[in-house]
Amino acid sequence: MKPQIENLKQELLEFIELSKTITEREWEPSQETVWSGGVRVCAYTEEVDAAFIARSRNISPAMAECLLIQIEWLERFATPVDSANNQLNKLLTIWEASK
Repeated sequence: MKPQIENLKQELLEFIELSKTITEREWEPSQETVWSGGVRVCAYTEEVDAAFIARSRNISPAMAECLLIQIEWLERFATPVDSANNQLNKLLTIWEASK
């Protein structure tokens, strides 16, 4: 499991770094369009889609950082070890299912 956890941590770090290279302003939905700093980022057929896309872009980097912190905490401090491993396995299962 150690190599899988290290791969997950690396993917999270890469995502966090990538998120620093995109549009700095938060994305905002407006009807069927997503905006960032007055620039149209993308358009969709449903207002709900635009809201979800904007919110996902804004929250994803923070969620990646939170997940990375939690993984590192589990690796260092969680006891008993079986409980920590169980949580790490759950994280890996969810992560792999998202690909």
